[in-house]
Amino acid sequence: MKKVDIVIPVFNNSKDIPWSVENQYKFYEKRLKEYKWNIIIADNASTDETKDIVKNLMQKFKRLKYMYIPKQGRGGAIEYSFLKSKADVLIYMDVDLATKLDALPTMVKLLAKNKADIVTGSRYHAKSKTKRKFSRFVLSKCFNGLLKLVLHVHFTDAQCGFKGMRKEIVKKLLPMIKDKKWFWDTEMLYLAEKNGYRIKEIPITWYEAESSSVKLLPTILEFLAGIFRLKWMR
Repeated sequence: MKKVDIVIPVFNNSKDIPWSVENQYKFYEKRLKEYKWNIIIADNASTDETKDIVKNLMQKFKRLKYMYIPKQGRGGAIEYSFLKSKADVLIYMDVDLATKLDALPTMVKLLAKNKADIVTGSRYHAKSKTKRKFSRFVLSKCFNGLLKLVLHVHFTDAQCGFKGMRKEIVKKLLPMIKDKKWFWDTEMLYLAEKNGYRIKEIPITWYEAESSSVKLLPTILEFLAGIFRLKWMR
């Protein structure tokens, strides 16, 4: 039986964790019966009640695990969790479940059956259904367009927070990634493509969360710096 770890990176998301875990747990019990799965809360140096809430939830949900990463950085938290995992398939997604869970069994199956090395949700897939603010849609399209123009990539949605990979790929690819924050996803896909790994984009249903912890201007500047760092490195 293949092992699957589903990593949920969090930073001061204590209010979202209980309903997110409960919804995930119910879904996986029905749709991932052929796998040995766990939900891992990757606590990225939270200062709220995240640890206590997760520890209490673990009494009820036996396949819920907790991991504390003291250094802030979303990408670093995902990377640390993946490298520590002993699962065959590793997936991460945002705690707000902006990406609906219906796409997850497809992702797991593709990876478990070695049909792809990396599977990523794409909000720009022809079959995807999305809802988001127009301003963020424009920024996202510009960012992905810039990636194609400057780095000549083929993937369509670098920053979708719904990705998975096989354990063998984790060990080879993740130590190559230098960014440990929000640009981590983009750098991971870029390095994977340039090193010849099989990337499969799948359609998703995705709705933007009403509130977001992402600060746009600093993140945009971080992304621009990351793109031109990769260009220079290449």
